[in-house]
Amino acid sequence: MRRNFRAPLVLFTPKSLLRAPRAVSRPADLASGHFQPVIPDADTTRAPERVERVLFCSGKVYYDVVEERESRGAEAETAIVRVEQLYPWDEAGLRAAIAPYTNAARFLWVQEEPRNMGPWSFVRERLEAALPAGRTLRYAGRKEAAAPAGGSMRLHKQRQAKLLFDAFTD
Repeated sequence: MRRNFRAPLVLFTPKSLLRAPRAVSRPADLASGHFQPVIPDADTTRAPERVERVLFCSGKVYYDVVEERESRGAEAETAIVRVEQLYPWDEAGLRAAIAPYTNAARFLWVQEEPRNMGPWSFVRERLEAALPAGRTLRYAGRKEAAAPAGGSMRLHKQRQAKLLFDAFTD
C-alpha cells in the first residue's frame, strides 16, 4: 500500500500453516512491523545464561521444534532462532540473535528436508562463521535421499520424530 502501484500478494506456504494457531501475527505487527531476516527466540522471559542449546531453523519446521521444546519442558535451556531470509545472508542479525547465549555449548541446524536438499549445504559454513569461537554446528534432519518426500504419512511421522529427537538430544 505504500507504493504508487498495486501488485498482487503471492504467498508460498504449506497448507498446514494456513490455519495453525501459532502461525499468526498481531494486527500491530502487520501495521507497524517489518520483515525480519533473522528472528531471535520469542521467549523474552528466559534467562539467556541458562541456555545450553541453540537451534536454528527456517520455515514450518519451527512450529514442530517449538512444540517439541514445550513437550520436553526444555524452554529454559533451549533457544530457537529462525533464519527467515537465506540470501542475502544477515550475519549481523544472526550474531545479535545468539549473542545473549554466552553459555550455549550446542548449536544445531534443524531442517525437515533431506540433508542433500533444503538449506543445509548453503547455511552450514555461514552459520559456523557466526558462532562463538570454539563452537561447532551440528545437523538435525533427515538423511540424504533421492526424493524430498517418503511417500507415506507413517514414514513421514517417523522421520519427523527422529529429527526432533536428534535436535534435543546429544
